[in-house]
Amino acid sequence: MNNPDNDIYESGIWYAPTCGSDTFKCEKCGKLNFITAGFTAIKIKEVTFEKVKEGFLNATMGTLTDEQIERHCKEHLKQIKK
Repeated sequence: MNNPDNDIYESGIWYAPTCGSDTFKCEKCGKLNFITAGFTAIKIKEVTFEKVKEGFLNATMGTLTDEQIERHCKEHLKQIKK
């Protein structure tokens, strides 16, 4: 568990994968972690395209084409891995 006061958001860790909010900084180790669609945390090196896409699809309203979703998720994965 992370104390909500340690995050950039006063109310704690946010999860909004369609907005790119699917990571958080662990207060214990200080490393960035990824939040999966099942609301579990994994190490950034373990994040796959499929995990990014799963979170995005679970949160989207379905107004994007498959091509747009693929492009968005690939770009977001690149950003996460930096």
